[in-house]
Amino acid sequence: MDCLICANTLNKRERSPVTCFACEYVACKECTRTYLTGSNTLPQCMQCHVRFPMSFLIRKLNRSWVLSQYKDTATQVLTSIEMGKMPETQPYVEAEVERQRLRKVNAKITKEYEELRMRMRRMNMQIQANEYLIRGEVIPEHLLGFVDRDPIVTDTRKQFVMPCPLECRGFLSSQYKCGTCQKSICSDCFVLKELGHECIESNRLSAEMIKRESKGCPKCGARICKIDGCDQMYCTAQTDGVHCNTAFSWRTGKIETGTVHNPHYYELMHKKGVQLRNAGDVQCGGVPDIRAVSRALDAVRRMCEFSSEDHLTMSDLRSNLVRVHRRISEMVQYTTHEFRRKINEHEGTMRRHRVNYMMNRLTKEAFADVVYKTETDYQKNTDLHHILELISISGIETFQGMVRDFPEYIEHEWPEHKPLVYEAVEQVRDRLQQLDHVREYCNDQLKEVSITYHCTVNIMDELFNQVPSKYNLNGNKKS
Repeated sequence: MDCLICANTLNKRERSPVTCFACEYVACKECTRTYLTGSNTLPQCMQCHVRFPMSFLIRKLNRSWVLSQYKDTATQVLTSIEMGKMPETQPYVEAEVERQRLRKVNAKITKEYEELRMRMRRMNMQIQANEYLIRGEVIPEHLLGFVDRDPIVTDTRKQFVMPCPLECRGFLSSQYKCGTCQKSICSDCFVLKELGHECIESNRLSAEMIKRESKGCPKCGARICKIDGCDQMYCTAQTDGVHCNTAFSWRTGKIETGTVHNPHYYELMHKKGVQLRNAGDVQCGGVPDIRAVSRALDAVRRMCEFSSEDHLTMSDLRSNLVRVHRRISEMVQYTTHEFRRKINEHEGTMRRHRVNYMMNRLTKEAFADVVYKTETDYQKNTDLHHILELISISGIETFQGMVRDFPEYIEHEWPEHKPLVYEAVEQVRDRLQQLDHVREYCNDQLKEVSITYHCTVNIMDELFNQVPSKYNLNGNKKS
């Protein structure tokens, strides 16, 4: 077979065939390279003009050529496209100039305001101190500071660091004083601070470890440690026989009100009598609550005559469902949203680069480099988002299907329903197997992303745990 451009015979080296995946137009590697380097457009088919993705270029035209010779051409094309958008960027430049002016004005006003505010505060405290003297009362310690020296700026918001360690139901303030029993606790060793108090070294080390490795629940103040996993934490502390049951963000310390998927939640839901949300609750059509499936599986184990080996298999099935559900939930709630955010910010990022170039913050060379890098990151994030979105949607459909598979009357445990129950269990296994096929396909696509962009990706194991991996051109994992 001959090349449709140069008419040379196709071979496995420089004249290897490059076939368009859209129209199947065939040209040799050398002619395709020549066409792309001489073109003033993004890489595309010379016949149907469909855009060639980076993975196609790497596979068909060799990584070394793409990242050396063609990179200059691609950079010039991308830079030319962004240069053409400079006129429409002018209003944003003018807005940035105005923002700069206002920042300087605000900085000056803020400085003057802070000076006046501190002066007024000091005068107010002096007035209060004088009122105590007029009444013949002892001036409180916090007012003495404002009279004798410049006031110390503090955060006046109420903050509670932990429950009082004494026989008390109060909580310690950020000064480690209990607002209920009015006793002070040593912030270094967490022991009652009395006259002549000296820290015991073991207590001090324990307190340091607690402060370093734990954070207080925003609702009850109980200290909670984070070992690993996602950002969401779950407080299971108990006060006077009442569980706190509060989910919160480890990073921000704010109470979470969305779907709870922390491992502690999965452990707590198995305890009898603990119901945190209506069973089967589906958040905005997303991943159903795992209890809707796990409770049905528990009923299956009770009502069906399984052998001991079958019971073990059912236990494994239930355990695996919980683990897979947790990972899918994390993917739906966090990972895909993060990549979607990055993709949506692409145009704004490019616009900032143009603004910086027009304001002489970037040289032309630096502008070209940052445009090429931003576009490459955008393509990579888009590829990753498509893959994760596929596995997320498949996971949602899998668990929603499982909820539909189990008849509502399964928990009545009527003997005549056993055939239907066995059938439902097999459907669960089939759905998990189908989801596993999707996982394998997505892993292959993730490998392709790793090869294309020479980056580390998170490959999913059988339980959808993410394993950081990097691959070479042959698809072999790097050590």
